[in-house]
Amino acid sequence: METITATELQTGFVPLFAKSELESAILDTLVVLTARSGFVCVTSPEAMAASWALMSSQVLEDPMALADPDMDAGELDLRYSSVQHLPIAQVLMQAYDYGMSGMLDVTGLHMDDSDGDFNWISRIVYDLRHSTFLTDWVAYKDAPAADKVNQAVERCLITLELANARLMLEGGSEGFFLGVQDPGVLTIRQMALLSGMSEASVRTLANPKRPNHLVTTKDGANTVVEIGEAKKWLKTKGRYLPVRKINMNGAGSLTDRKFADIEELEAAIQNRIEFLAAQRGAEDIRQVLRDTGVQWTNMPFISTSPNWTVPRLGDEQFLDRALMQRLATALEVSPDTFPLRAAETVLHQRLRLIEHELKGRQAAVQTESAE
Repeated sequence: METITATELQTGFVPLFAKSELESAILDTLVVLTARSGFVCVTSPEAMAASWALMSSQVLEDPMALADPDMDAGELDLRYSSVQHLPIAQVLMQAYDYGMSGMLDVTGLHMDDSDGDFNWISRIVYDLRHSTFLTDWVAYKDAPAADKVNQAVERCLITLELANARLMLEGGSEGFFLGVQDPGVLTIRQMALLSGMSEASVRTLANPKRPNHLVTTKDGANTVVEIGEAKKWLKTKGRYLPVRKINMNGAGSLTDRKFADIEELEAAIQNRIEFLAAQRGAEDIRQVLRDTGVQWTNMPFISTSPNWTVPRLGDEQFLDRALMQRLATALEVSPDTFPLRAAETVLHQRLRLIEHELKGRQAAVQTESAE
């Protein structure tokens, strides 16, 4: 398996690798990081199990296998779902969406922060990729297995570096990746990442003698590209990726949990609509929703602010199973389960209101009896 290198990166509009491949890369990277920390503080299988339990709910038959350089995440049968809550996984997944697809999660961690989580995770991954520990660790493996682990860490690193390059292209003031974050300009390396070309190709295309050349300037000994020129050139080459803001709160299924009340369900539906609109386009999702026949009513969100409204569906529509099946299809969730969740929410809320009324009535009766 060929290891991805900086000069061979080919992104363009198409991600270099699928998100599922990044999930596998995160697992393999975590195995190496766990093994490294194990040599510092692990004294027994019980201690290794406890160390792993801090990161994952998945129970391993042989925890000490984590410290075996012949093993990797696949051989340990590790599941990404058991580690997806970790900061390193959240940072890398958010970086993937932004760098590879131009999707900015407005509910996620703040990227434009040289002291934030993205900054520290970048350094951890960078140091691991260039460490003698990793070099010696993979030396125990055969060539395909060694390449797999090296590629896993490299994928994590490229994901972060590309996200930072896009962040600076879109006006970031701090950035997070290892000092390559001067506001207003990009390096040749960053232009290579954003265009999907090699650095050598970008330098060739920056030759003033070439038509539509990339305009560069000098910053001391470094060659840099001003943001305006970078965007213009990327658009000319068909490599510019517009950023779309998405609400990842709407990425869920709407069917895997109970809702406290109708307002919470309506808010979840609205998040889902915003999420789909960012992926498919606002007009497309509007038309799909119109075709369902669902009627939306804008109701005041705060009584003192009549102009601040939110869309409401109301009890009766939620109890219309056929209507909810059409809405579920439009929202790309289970048309079998969603209508049941909708009805459950309405009926539970009605039951709570009845219970509250009964308690009030019982209290009044007790008061009357006491008098």
